[in-house]
Amino acid sequence: MSRVALAALAALTLAPSPLAQTAQSPVRRTAQRIPSAAKFAGTYHVATRGFTRGSTAAVNFGTTDAIYAVTADTPYFTGLEAGEQLQDTGVIPGATNSLVSGGRDDNFVTSFDFAYCDFDPSLTATSFEIDFHESAAPCTSLVAAAPTASFILAPLPAGGQCWVVNVDLTGGNEFCIGSDGGDGTYDFDQDLDSFGWAVRYTGGGVDPVFGQSSGGPIFAADPSSTDAAYVNPNGPPAGTNPPAPPSTEGTGTYYNPLSGCTSAFTPSGIARPTGSGLLNNDFCYLADATGGGADIGCIVFGGYYNLTPACASSGPAGPPFTAFYMEINAEPSRTALPSKTAGSATPLSCAPRPPTLRAYRADARSRAALCRRTTTSPCARVSSRRCRPASSGSSSTD
Repeated sequence: MSRVALAALAALTLAPSPLAQTAQSPVRRTAQRIPSAAKFAGTYHVATRGFTRGSTAAVNFGTTDAIYAVTADTPYFTGLEAGEQLQDTGVIPGATNSLVSGGRDDNFVTSFDFAYCDFDPSLTATSFEIDFHESAAPCTSLVAAAPTASFILAPLPAGGQCWVVNVDLTGGNEFCIGSDGGDGTYDFDQDLDSFGWAVRYTGGGVDPVFGQSSGGPIFAADPSSTDAAYVNPNGPPAGTNPPAPPSTEGTGTYYNPLSGCTSAFTPSGIARPTGSGLLNNDFCYLADATGGGADIGCIVFGGYYNLTPACASSGPAGPPFTAFYMEINAEPSRTALPSKTAGSATPLSCAPRPPTLRAYRADARSRAALCRRTTTSPCARVSSRRCRPASSGSSSTD
């Protein structure tokens, strides 16, 4: 069990929608409030495993080149036991994405920002493993999928506190990630358009109060505050709501920088708009990354609502939105160039998506459409690789 208590299975039914469909009812968990706001740790350099402390150290921190931003102020955290991997999904929009304007089909990622807590006061350092997946379906395990990029962040500061760290990938650890699920084509289907990122706590700490794992990520979405057009039917009492609707604006990014909030957390001293992601769902997936146990599966932390949206660091006046602090930054000047050679005089860049990938994705869309025509359940999983009726849990694989 994690630091957060496993409460009960909820008999939740998601409304039929082309944006989000899931074959399983999410397991309810309760988020833990953190005692004080996260501190800025500085910049961790993956190439050297060194740390630059201080507010002036950030690389691309809060720039207009953020391609994905879940950065709203909330005081909630969830712990991860050894072997558990928390997997979240959202959308990085390309040029054809109709939800925003000005999206780019390829993105050369040079840094990202991550927020976490480690409540073991005896630890002077901790560690996390972060994976990125160019294509991912919501509430589907990513454990068996090869990540687009993977990083072990160690050592990171601990000391029984919560931190935001800027992760510098320059020097050969940059990576390319295609928009709208990898091919730059918007399908109005989260199974085809989403990317994923995953986190494992590898610090080994123990919370002295609860006697359980001491480390995990911080919640950071509050769309009722950040997204002007967001409508949420949920309300009190807590613990009775289904997952809230997905975020739809992508605030705090280069393609939609307008936000209802600016962050109270400003290491550079300059207020910046915060975001709640684009097509982030109010649920995520908790997997056993060791392969030796069973996945918890799809989880929701209460069913988000905020009756008093005010961009306050005190957080939503209700359960938090199930999305975790992550900002991904990319360089627009290096997209769609032909070379990607590390250590040479030629700048690293993102090659155009290969025709074979586009052909595969087109075939995947055809198969997904067939699934919809042959499956009557509104909670059926429609993915690029299988069609699984919600009633039986069975699947057919290519």
